[in-house]
Amino acid sequence: MTRLLTAGAILLSLIQPSFGDTLAATPVNATAGSDSRPYVIGWQFAVTAPVTVTGLAYLDPSGVGLAEAHRVAIFDNAGNILISSTVPAGSSAPFENGFRVSKITYSLQPGTYVIAGQRPSNADAAMVRASSVQTIAQIKYLEEREIQSPDFVFPSAPFSLNEAGSFGPSFTVSDTSSAPRSISSVVNSGSFQSSFTSGSYLTLFGTNLSTGTRTWNASDFKDGKSLPTSLDGISVTVNGIPAYVEYISSGQLNIILPDMPAAPAGVAVTVKSAGQPDTTAWIQIKNVAPDFFAWATGTADTGKYVVAQHADGTNAGKLGLFPQLAPGFTTPVRPGETIVLYGIGFGGTTPAFATGQIADKAYPVSTLPIATLGGRTAAVAYAGLVASLSSVYQVNLTVPADMPDGDWPLVVSVGGSTASTPVLLTVAH
Repeated sequence: MTRLLTAGAILLSLIQPSFGDTLAATPVNATAGSDSRPYVIGWQFAVTAPVTVTGLAYLDPSGVGLAEAHRVAIFDNAGNILISSTVPAGSSAPFENGFRVSKITYSLQPGTYVIAGQRPSNADAAMVRASSVQTIAQIKYLEEREIQSPDFVFPSAPFSLNEAGSFGPSFTVSDTSSAPRSISSVVNSGSFQSSFTSGSYLTLFGTNLSTGTRTWNASDFKDGKSLPTSLDGISVTVNGIPAYVEYISSGQLNIILPDMPAAPAGVAVTVKSAGQPDTTAWIQIKNVAPDFFAWATGTADTGKYVVAQHADGTNAGKLGLFPQLAPGFTTPVRPGETIVLYGIGFGGTTPAFATGQIADKAYPVSTLPIATLGGRTAAVAYAGLVASLSSVYQVNLTVPADMPDGDWPLVVSVGGSTASTPVLLTVAH
């Protein structure tokens, strides 16, 4: 596959659309691309909370109008068209944030999709090799897609994640800035299941949870090690106790639960900020709730395979787990090999470590986890909090020597409490 040729840098404006809707994604610091061959170009994205699509758009960076019409569609991840429209040539279509928009209405539920635009010739420039992509909170940009074809077909060819083009098509969604703040779901940040324990990471999804988007940074840590209980005025309490806020956006908050006893009857998780009514959800707290982190691949395999590393620090997983990267980005584990896994909710440590601090060293767990791989016992040599992080556990596990090749479910338990969802580990001799 030949890339679009590039010439001349164009920085797109990042202002919000003026007609009350919001552009789902725009490229940042992209360059104008030109190629005389017909292409279908676009990008894959994930929807993390329901959105209403109000328009399909095609890039017009000059603002003077399009030289030719462009068909634009949103496909499901299998290549089926869900909604399609044609952005006409000229300047008759509304011009928003560097794009001409053809108005439509369609509801997108959480899942993975591809938006594509037909580019019959090089009459209109595409934007390629962006340094990043700015998206709304409910949209996660995954990868570039394109295919050389005179027909409007599914752009099945991905490119490396070292660039965020090609950008011709985008879409707008209804403005939710006036919608009331609400929490739609609460999950743990490891397996994204409804299993929670004191001191572990928790993710809230919802609407208008924050007016800004950012992750904590060093300047947020009091005395360099105490975690913040608010970011930009956004705070969360759990049963009235301040939680530690790691990430904020309109559609998602990541927090660390404060130290607290088990609460099988449920406790209130409340989002607070000045000038906005509080919004609350309820969760149950367990004594221990172990869960491993899973790879987010941007494909149907997201959440299925455990995040693991070989002893040399390279990534463990089936070959081609990330199709947009080189196959060797992940490699299977071998029978008898000791690997490193990462998770949350593995319980207390010895010596004890209070939540709300960056770990100054490794803190071994008080009760060593028990693990099985494909029903076989997998010995755990060590488990404990990771130094320089907060509430993240490392587990050193040895793959059974008699393990056959294949994808095997990995199950972990601590003190009789078992992970809510098994994850897969790929073994190959």
